[in-house]
Amino acid sequence: MLTKSGMKSRYPVQAVLLSLLLLLSISCAKTGDTDNSKSITPPPLDSQDRSCAYFYYLWGNHSESNRKYKEAIDAYEKALLCDPYSSMILEKLVVVSLRIGNEAKAALHLQKLVTEQQGTISQNLLLARLLARLGQLDKAAQRYQYVLKREPNNETARLQLGLLYTIEKKYAKAEETFLSVTRMKPESYPASLYLAKLYGEMDNVDRAILWYNKALLLNPSSELMDEIAIFCSHHQRYDDLARIYSTVLQKYPANEAANLGLAQTHFVQGKDEQAISHLLKLKQTGSPSHRYDLMLGRYYFGNNNLEKARLFLLSSFEQKETSELRYLLALLSVKQERREEALELLSKIDPDDPEYDNAVQLDVMILRSMGRVDDAVEKIVQKMDNKERTQPEDYLLLSDLFQEQKKMARAIEILEESLKQFKKNELILFELGLLYEKTGKSKQAMSTMQNLLRINGNHPQALNYIGYTWADNNIHLEQALEYIKRAVHLLPENGYIQDSLGWVYYRLGNLDKARAILEKAISLAPGDPLIHDHLGDVHRGLGNNNKAIESYTNALKFFQDEKKKQLMRQKIESIHEKTENNSS
Repeated sequence: MLTKSGMKSRYPVQAVLLSLLLLLSISCAKTGDTDNSKSITPPPLDSQDRSCAYFYYLWGNHSESNRKYKEAIDAYEKALLCDPYSSMILEKLVVVSLRIGNEAKAALHLQKLVTEQQGTISQNLLLARLLARLGQLDKAAQRYQYVLKREPNNETARLQLGLLYTIEKKYAKAEETFLSVTRMKPESYPASLYLAKLYGEMDNVDRAILWYNKALLLNPSSELMDEIAIFCSHHQRYDDLARIYSTVLQKYPANEAANLGLAQTHFVQGKDEQAISHLLKLKQTGSPSHRYDLMLGRYYFGNNNLEKARLFLLSSFEQKETSELRYLLALLSVKQERREEALELLSKIDPDDPEYDNAVQLDVMILRSMGRVDDAVEKIVQKMDNKERTQPEDYLLLSDLFQEQKKMARAIEILEESLKQFKKNELILFELGLLYEKTGKSKQAMSTMQNLLRINGNHPQALNYIGYTWADNNIHLEQALEYIKRAVHLLPENGYIQDSLGWVYYRLGNLDKARAILEKAISLAPGDPLIHDHLGDVHRGLGNNNKAIESYTNALKFFQDEKKKQLMRQKIESIHEKTENNSS
């Protein structure tokens, strides 16, 4: 027999026929017609109609098997009206409610089941967990306490009750509950771990470390070691961390995570020789790990001992080829001017590898340094074919490559296109605004920077750009001053923003203040020609002609653009001419 879905029914033909007969008889009896619709009036609550319950139970079971969970719940609830005390129907309602994620309804049915029939231990534990998830912590605690009255040694109930007390910050009760588990079962890993976390939350670092150590001896997992390392590092308890690893190694001498953790801790403590000695000794044991070579390679790479770094990284790579090692070896090859070798290593890093994004960035940087800009463009475009993997940095890099090729229109187009995917990305908006400015599109530049400020009113560079542009055009000077002051507050040691502040004071006629601020700006960015130019204008306004000539000369030295160089020469010449005219 086939169902509507075309699958073979899991029920025998007789059962289906019985269901149809029940459906017809109930319809005739209750409604007075022969309509087979599902909207059948259930019997009153005080009756216990087994045949009615069985019919709806079969209906619900059939719907459940076909994953029609809402229909199944409706049928089971009608079955429950026919037989309000059926544990089998209540259990079904709990299961299906959980399947559709309706924990509140599952808890409601489970509450009825355990209240009216006391229920099994597992049912009471499930109800307690559901109540806790629904935020009904007091009721959940009461249910765990009920379980403990029936089974005083139930470890699960004690642990979960302790966690509830921890969540409610009833630390004394939580502590006693967890300790009661350790008295009952000294080798309980969860109790040891929960006590460590509890003491950590209570800022009792010594007790936390004590119980972390015990938990780790019971279960020396790398995940737990990571947690302990983070905890000890946060509290700068590196000696304790080293002792914990050493204790674990006394019991499990070949534990890789503990060996690596101990070496890393020695490095953090500045005990480099001890860490290296430990790792080299491990390499000579009968259970070496490529990670020992990897850690040594990373250490020597970080200390710029490139030959030793290569020796250990290659040793690690020979034991286990990983994308991480390919990327590290590529970085090392770049440092050693082996660029073709680096490109070969990077070419074998697949898009699914975690290092892929960084590998593409490095690949593009190498190709760019070799003058192969077209290849660099092709590489980044290839990556961007997968929109899900595309990052804002990819658009920025591609735009920068087009700028290098003097394809300014294409560079702008790329950033404009990126805003369809990253509408509020501040870095893209800022770079696009600068690119508009660079290509003479001042209105678009100002509009883009103002849009950026609407997204982030405290973006210092956007505040500075708008304020400086107004000051340079001698408009909106008071508002320009407000914007630039905000930018200075956000980045007080930025010489370019200090220059903008000095320039707006110059426009406002406060030359003494402008001079002091521009001198500070030069101390922060001594090689910027524009700041020297601005200081020259201020000195000239104050009548300090010799200092003005000195500032313009410095600007002339730093400017690369020939038109700006010529402008500095004209300013210097103008001062000389004026001086000569005054003397004559």
